[in-house]
Amino acid sequence: MTLYFLSGLGADKRVFKKLILPEKYKIVHIDWIIPQPNESVGHYAQRLSAIIKTNEPFSIIGLSFGGIMANELAKITHPEKVILISSVAASNEIPWYFKPFKYLAVYQLISKNHLKKKNKILYWIMGAHTMKEKVLMHQIAKETDLTFFKWAITQLLNWKQKLPVTNVSRIHGTCDNIFPIKNTIHAHEIHGGGHLTVYAQAHEVSALLTSILQH
Repeated sequence: MTLYFLSGLGADKRVFKKLILPEKYKIVHIDWIIPQPNESVGHYAQRLSAIIKTNEPFSIIGLSFGGIMANELAKITHPEKVILISSVAASNEIPWYFKPFKYLAVYQLISKNHLKKKNKILYWIMGAHTMKEKVLMHQIAKETDLTFFKWAITQLLNWKQKLPVTNVSRIHGTCDNIFPIKNTIHAHEIHGGGHLTVYAQAHEVSALLTSILQH
């Protein structure tokens, strides 16, 4: 089976590098493409779906914003399993305090210089505690495409999905500062895990992923 991995909007495939999965799985990391002007999340998913080989068994694993895209891709490609890590399965799981950003759009003022600076708030939000985790987050933030970053935030704030897709499983840290676990239904919990639990608690996440894929 092929496993298609989607990272978050402030991350890339490097956050998955500590995962250890059985060799029988083929791992494919889907890289983000530059969004078209005013492109909807559904249309973006349609373009992204060209990467997925639907004529062979596959599952989609999405981290954070990648989980939203995994939901959208599932509607088009119909994978065997959808696994969300530190993400949301429906729009009502997005915290209420995100709503002001939808109308004020202060994130549109973020510049590339902001992303290049070391940011203690980013470390806290992501749950990056060790020096290695902070260095990784800083490197990824510096290399983040600003157009995609702003587009992805807009899509997150305006995402409308009432019910989770079928065959969805969840892995979520109990100390996630972006998507609190109290809003999450039927998740496999990583005790003490933050939004970066896929990297910081990679051993536990690997075990859960293997178990979900084999059942």
